[in-house]
Amino acid sequence: MKKKIEGSFVNDSFQMGHLLRDRAAFPAAKRVEKFPVVIVGGGIAGLSAAWRLRKRGFTDSSCSK
Repeated sequence: MKKKIEGSFVNDSFQMGHLLRDRAAFPAAKRVEKFPVVIVGGGIAGLSAAWRLRKRGFTDSSCSK
């Protein structure tokens, strides 16, 4: 018997993904922020990247929705 995996996607939006894929027109950004490095995702790879960057003097910021 297979064990059921519990959980779900957070902010799952395949519709937005399809708009991006199809190069739909979006309104211009209201604000632009520039960062020298952006880490997308907080899994083990994202955490490892943040840890290594921190060791090299990068300060952390959050630009979450």
